[in-house]
This record gives sequence, C-alpha cells and structure tokens, in this order.
Amino acid sequence: MARPPVMRDRVFALLEKSNRAMTIEKIAEEAEISVRSAKSAVTYAKSGKLVYIKDWHRPPPGQHGKPAAMYAIGNEPDAELIPLTQAEYNRRYRQRHHARLLLKEAVRRNGSINPFHQLAHATKHSRSREAMRSIEAQDTGARQAGADPWRNSFQWRLDAA
Repeated sequence: MARPPVMRDRVFALLEKSNRAMTIEKIAEEAEISVRSAKSAVTYAKSGKLVYIKDWHRPPPGQHGKPAAMYAIGNEPDAELIPLTQAEYNRRYRQRHHARLLLKEAVRRNGSINPFHQLAHATKHSRSREAMRSIEAQDTGARQAGADPWRNSFQWRLDAA
C-alpha cells in the first residue's frame, strides 16, 4: 500500500495558511522539511494546477544567485521572468566588482601599481617640515658646490675599491 503524501499536504497547508507567495527555500524552512522535499511537493502541486508562480525574487545586488520563483495557491498563469535591462545589469556588475574596477582604473591611470607607494608616502610626510627643509637644503647646497652627496656618503667604499 502506498504511503500518503505527508510532505505535499504539509506544504499545501502551509501555503494556504500563510496566504502569501514563498520561495521553495522559505517553504522548506517554515515547514521544517528538506529543500528537496519542498521542491518535489511544489512540483507535484504545480502539475496538478494547485499552485502557480506569483512573482520572481531576485537576490540583492551584492549577492550572487539566480532569481527564485515565488509560489502561491491558485490556478492562475505564471508570472514571467523579466530580464534585467542593460543598465540594471551594469549597476549590479559594478557593485559586485567595485574593488577590482578601482584597481583597474588605478593601473590605467598610473601605468602600474606600487604596493609600497602608500608606505613611502606616509613615511615621507611623517617627518616634520623643518627636517625636510634641512635635508633639501643640504642636498641643494651640496649640488651647488658640485659635490655628489651619495659619493661623499659612500666615500669609504670607493676608497677601498
């Protein structure tokens, strides 16, 4: 003797009681059954024209995933899945890939990315202005005198060679 369709009855009763459209995942969660059982029950109910697709649920722009059908009790025509316009598609793409697009733009603008640039920039600007001025004055004075500051600082290496 065949078992009575307990899961199907539970899913159908849940949809009748809630009186709202639900995705298969939401049905499985509220009926406390597996997603596979909920999908099987909804497919059976849909073939018997007991439920229909009332609307489509799209995941938020930051999340991945396909649109999910929202099922409701009744024998009405299914709602059509309206594809995204190109503008909506582009907006979602930019939101998902924001960091990558910023990096590509920086590479395009600067020619390359130096990961140590920010560190060097912070070190350079952390010194006091007077210290920077004195260093620049020493370099300028040495250049005006015709001396090479790097040669003088490494003179001992040149003498040893």
